[in-house]
Amino acid sequence: MLQTPCPRCGKSVLHFTHEDPIHCDAVNCCHSFSLIVGPRSLAPSAAVIHPGSVPPPAPVVAPAIAFERPAPILLTPHRCPRCQESIAQAAGKPHATIDHACGARASLYALLFHTPCCAAYVEMPFAAAGRPQSCPACGRGFYGPKTNILHRTSGDVDSTTVMTWDCPCGQRLQCNTIVDNQPVAGELVVCPCCRNVQVVPSAGRRVTGS
Repeated sequence: MLQTPCPRCGKSVLHFTHEDPIHCDAVNCCHSFSLIVGPRSLAPSAAVIHPGSVPPPAPVVAPAIAFERPAPILLTPHRCPRCQESIAQAAGKPHATIDHACGARASLYALLFHTPCCAAYVEMPFAAAGRPQSCPACGRGFYGPKTNILHRTSGDVDSTTVMTWDCPCGQRLQCNTIVDNQPVAGELVVCPCCRNVQVVPSAGRRVTGS
């Protein structure tokens, strides 16, 4: 597998050698780009304009619009690693460090996603993954998505069978079929692009090499 920087946001994207296009999984980016260089088109300055003809208008490029998500609702409190007291403040991002009241520097690790019941945007501490949860918006229950299944870096890949499948948003997702000696089919995960909860399928495209 390779890692290539996204031309829009600069994030290093993990992808297969022959994958095209490549999808950036950075939040608020989700840019698709290609490393394949095709035939060069004629530049406007070099276009042939016959005498008396009207030059073609310059192409209109729409400005990129960044999607702004609301502030996440804390699904269940974080805990201070020193005093074990509840921390009822949302980090608002996957990793944050705060000064707790006990004097400790607390690192908060969270998964941000839209709930599968009503699409409320929530923040779930890593420790709550796989446990029963209650949606703070509609009150319905669901299990917290797993945080250790999807591949995000080359170090996440182990020697068991690897498969890929596509999220409805177009992002290609990848994981091992066995994690911690357990099959992952049917487990809940979060797409890093659209932040929606996905169910790991029972079968996908098998990855035979990088």
